[in-house]
Amino acid sequence: SESAAGTENQLEDREIEEPDVRNVTSDRGRRSYTIEKKLAVIRKYDELGGNKSKVARECGVSRQCIQDWVKDRERLEQARDARQTVVRKRRHVLKSADEVRDRAKYPHIEAEVVSWITDLRQKGVTISGGSIKRYAKKVYEKHYPEEDDFRASNGWLSRFTSRYGLTSRSVTSQGQKVPRDAKQLA
Repeated sequence: SESAAGTENQLEDREIEEPDVRNVTSDRGRRSYTIEKKLAVIRKYDELGGNKSKVARECGVSRQCIQDWVKDRERLEQARDARQTVVRKRRHVLKSADEVRDRAKYPHIEAEVVSWITDLRQKGVTISGGSIKRYAKKVYEKHYPEEDDFRASNGWLSRFTSRYGLTSRSVTSQGQKVPRDAKQLA
């Protein structure tokens, strides 16, 4: 029974000690931790009364990571609840879709352009990047006839498609034709 209790403690400790880490490291040794791992470390932090040094030693993460995760606790919990996958890009972590879209200079114009794209896609119409840029410029001029601040540049198009998760795909006929000798193959 002593060994059974020891095994239980080892299992509890292993939950924290064996980090759920994706094998993503750079030359500087940076690691990417899952949301579940971060929340487990935050729970340990709470259990130990907020002692970052002790948690860092026990969990094998830096004090700075713990400090950042505790600060972002609410967003981490929301991401876990929404089952979101978080992708780091230029160290902007855990941005919701609304937060990302709010960074647009003219969000109402972009919303109108997205609506237009969605309508056309539902009708099966192919839309080029140039068409999107021309339509965005037209919408801008409709809303701001006296101004000329908006440039529907390639950079804007790239950021716009990234903000809204839009992709450019082309229709292909490759792989869709049935071979002439299909009956013989079957």
